[in-house]
Amino acid sequence: AEYMGALLEQQPTPIVMFHPFLRRQPNSNKFDREFKCFPMTFFASKFQRDLDPLEYGDKIIMPQSALHKLASLEIMYPMMFKLKSSTNSRFVHCGVLEFSADEGHCYIPSWMMQNLFVREGDFVSIVNTTLPKGNRVTFRPQNLSFLDIRNPRAVLEKNLRSFSTLTKGETIRITFASKTYDLDVVDVGSAEPLTDDGISIIETDVVVEFTTLTQPAAPTVFRPTSGPYIAYDEDDPNPDSSSSDEGEGQKQDKTHPSAFLGSGISLTGKVIVEAPKPQPPKQQPQQPQ
Repeated sequence: AEYMGALLEQQPTPIVMFHPFLRRQPNSNKFDREFKCFPMTFFASKFQRDLDPLEYGDKIIMPQSALHKLASLEIMYPMMFKLKSSTNSRFVHCGVLEFSADEGHCYIPSWMMQNLFVREGDFVSIVNTTLPKGNRVTFRPQNLSFLDIRNPRAVLEKNLRSFSTLTKGETIRITFASKTYDLDVVDVGSAEPLTDDGISIIETDVVVEFTTLTQPAAPTVFRPTSGPYIAYDEDDPNPDSSSSDEGEGQKQDKTHPSAFLGSGISLTGKVIVEAPKPQPPKQQPQQPQ
């Protein structure tokens, strides 16, 4: 009895098991899968869905098995992913719209496929990630007609509601009044360190800025003529033929006002060259003999 009482009074000693199967494995919480990518037009045609909510945004569609894997990893919402091309180093960030794609397939917006330089049926890698909340983004419209909209900031703000992420260097596509506009993401900013140049724009205030469109002017060569300098296209096989005609036209009538002979530059930066048409010689009235 005394022996049993002494055993009961002893503190329990933890048992350390060194069996390899009983050792706790670290949880990486990493989702990394490859899928064949197809444009949203395929999904909309197959399942009779409206294309606009699928195409204009940064959400992708994955198979149901991806949802099961993400649930087992206890990935936190909102889910964000890094979408990488399997053939080059290009990548973008995205969210997920639903899990209804065919097994082994994923559907992504066409503008996203253009950013990745992939075609339908190419493999893309999808890795879950966490992005800091953004507070600043700079856009550059590829077409100046976007700035002709009465309130481009309001249009952009409405379209960005369909986006969950933005990545520096990508080109997004938005729509307004049945027209599409491509905007380059020139720069992004956050109060936290950036992850792969990407930010989250969910439930956060973002300052939007626009930068001017700078298109390189067409290559031109300036050659001296009898009159003012005229810009010629380097691809013109016979640039001197027009200048000789223009010189004759100028000599034929110097008193008559002539059109501007130089070159102009449009708002988009394109050099505009419009040579004046040669004027026919003025016939002098014949004196009666």
